[in-house]
Amino acid sequence: MEELSSKHNFTDEEKSCITHFNANLAQNEDGRFIVKLPFKENCHHIGNSFNAALRRFLSLEKRLVKNPELYTKYKMFMSEYESLNHMERVYDMGGDKQVIDHTKCFYLPHSYVINDRSRTTKLRVVFDGSAKSSSGVSLNDILMNGPKVQPDLFEIVVRFRTHKYAFSADITKMYRQVLVHEEDRDYQRVLWRSDPNDEVKVYRLCTVTYGLAPAGFLAISCVNRISDKTTNTKLKEIIKNDFCVDDCLTGADTLMEAIELRNELISIMQSVGFELSKWTTNHTDLSPKHNKNELTTISMDRERVKTLGLYWEPESDYYTYVVQAPKIKTEATKRHILAGLATLFDPLGLVGPVILVGKILLQSLWREKIGWDSPVPPHIQLEWETYNNYLNELNSFNIPRWLGSDKKKQIEIHGFADASMKAYGACIYMRTTDTEGIIKSQLVCAKSRIAPVNVISIPRLELCAALLLSRLIDVIIPALRLNISRRYLWTDSTVTLAWIAAESSKWKTFVANRVGEIHTLTDRAEWGHVTSNDNPADVLSRGCTPSELKYNTQWLG
Repeated sequence: MEELSSKHNFTDEEKSCITHFNANLAQNEDGRFIVKLPFKENCHHIGNSFNAALRRFLSLEKRLVKNPELYTKYKMFMSEYESLNHMERVYDMGGDKQVIDHTKCFYLPHSYVINDRSRTTKLRVVFDGSAKSSSGVSLNDILMNGPKVQPDLFEIVVRFRTHKYAFSADITKMYRQVLVHEEDRDYQRVLWRSDPNDEVKVYRLCTVTYGLAPAGFLAISCVNRISDKTTNTKLKEIIKNDFCVDDCLTGADTLMEAIELRNELISIMQSVGFELSKWTTNHTDLSPKHNKNELTTISMDRERVKTLGLYWEPESDYYTYVVQAPKIKTEATKRHILAGLATLFDPLGLVGPVILVGKILLQSLWREKIGWDSPVPPHIQLEWETYNNYLNELNSFNIPRWLGSDKKKQIEIHGFADASMKAYGACIYMRTTDTEGIIKSQLVCAKSRIAPVNVISIPRLELCAALLLSRLIDVIIPALRLNISRRYLWTDSTVTLAWIAAESSKWKTFVANRVGEIHTLTDRAEWGHVTSNDNPADVLSRGCTPSELKYNTQWLG
């Protein structure tokens, strides 16, 4: 089950990787970053990887020859790779007769993935850094992974909802804009030829390569380093906090501010060789007009666009859902049901009550102790069919992207917690009051948890819900980066309120531990009582159908 982000303590290896990156980072005359691969200390002999890579290439080639359309796309991808100087030829196997020591380099097997939903590249060649050499060691085995250095997706998406004028963009071929030092390129060799009648050629990749363990760390660390090049505080925040790998989601309160930020962002990214593309905006004036690459200019789109897993209709400025319910099998299995539930992506929990029903169904599968490929019992089969049949109703569900916040409004945050014997949850709302006294509220986000298999009392589950709300509010407030006038935390459990009101040391271990953390994350004075009928978190602890959620005005705010 998904967890709220928490502070990460770097391991010794992660610290070493950061030190290595900082010590070896350079830029060429064009401003492009140059990095070295972070090899582990005392890594043993890497062995010969040539023969295995050749076998896999010849096998791949046979498959491609049987599919001319796919082969053409593959050749186009590799041709572009070479024309952009992202890979360079080392030698032809038939032309160079000297003895080659294949243990002083590494050969990466390659294959492909197809993404029909991509707005640009449908086919992408991928490289296998985990392929074993003759010594049973892969390149990834001798490289440090590096720590996670990008901000949490949940926080980026929440913050994206605070901007009245919003835009998203993508760094074109982000990894491949970062050069790898020449000393390390022989560890990124690949075998390729565009014609089976030609000799196989040996190339080496000149840039950071997806498929290598530290690729994400290296590329994202370079993006983070760009913030050091500007004195603009707002721009620094965007570069460090509003990029999730190569995707940027950001904006501003006014159109003028948003245009200025867009221009400065384009300029500073271009200075290091990063081109922003696939622009999506909720105002036509925010779309770049003078970029050389036509892919970088996409005007306000009438169709929904996928941004970090969420579907955004920029013209209406609503989030929507695209659900394709899996095909029902006559005899469903745990594996089949789990695969179907895994397709539901809702990072903000905006349709949490609907997804909760699926989580409860999943828990029942574990309780039954059913094998992965064994048919589920009839009552679970019926529950799955019923749930699956109404999932497509989520396609008509939408919710405003913008929370209605700006500098001229007074902003309050209200959080609600509730529990049932099945589950517990917490949801957060933003309440805004403008200069004319008009009050509006919007659902910001929500989280739910299934009640433990070992039954515990409702009061204890209510306390768990209060703790979940405390953790959620602790993440949300700094993520929003807004001037919050006050925050309120609500529960309909008088027992929970009594526990929170007293010192944690007064209670037994279960209650004391949770109350202690609640006291650390929140102020006791922020907690208050709400009636069950007025608690929007009630549906989050019980679940509902999409149609019920669509007309639940209390849930939507």
